[in-house]
Order: sequence, then C-alpha cells, then structure tokens
Amino acid sequence: FDEADYFQTRLIYISFLCHCFVGSAARFPLIYHQEYGYTMGDVLYQLVFASVVRELIFTHVSTLPMMIAIDRLAATFAWARYEKQAKSSLCVG
Repeated sequence: FDEADYFQTRLIYISFLCHCFVGSAARFPLIYHQEYGYTMGDVLYQLVFASVVRELIFTHVSTLPMMIAIDRLAATFAWARYEKQAKSSLCVG
C-alpha cells in the first residue's frame, strides 16, 4: 500500500464511523419518546427528523460493503494503470 491507499482507506473508515455516530444519535429521541413521551395525534417534527436520519444511515451502512467491493473490483481490473502511480489512478482505486 502507498499513501493514497491509506488515505482512501482511512477516509472510508472515518466516514463509516461518522455515519454510525449520527445514526446512533438519531436513535436517542426515538427511544426517549417511546419510554417517556406521550402524544395523542400530535406530530413531533424531531421524531420525524430522527426517523428519516435513521433510515438514511441504515441505507448508507447497508450499501457500504457494496461500495467497497466495487472500489476493489475497479482496482483489480485497472491494476496496470494503478501500478504506474499516475495522478489519475486516485479515481480508480
């Protein structure tokens, strides 16, 4: 691995951890409302927002392995261009 590979790998992991943190933080209003909240038909916009964020995070986390696999597939098929260490190889692998 060279510095570009480590940078991309770190970027993927940091993005994953940030999304997991936001997804976990979005669960707190939902759990709090389930335990202590009471509404009889009122729409609480923070609950709607937390639910939407939770769904977006779930979508991102469930597609992350596919994105990594596609990244590695592109790097496998473009290995000759990648090994030349050209500037354009950053978008390949």
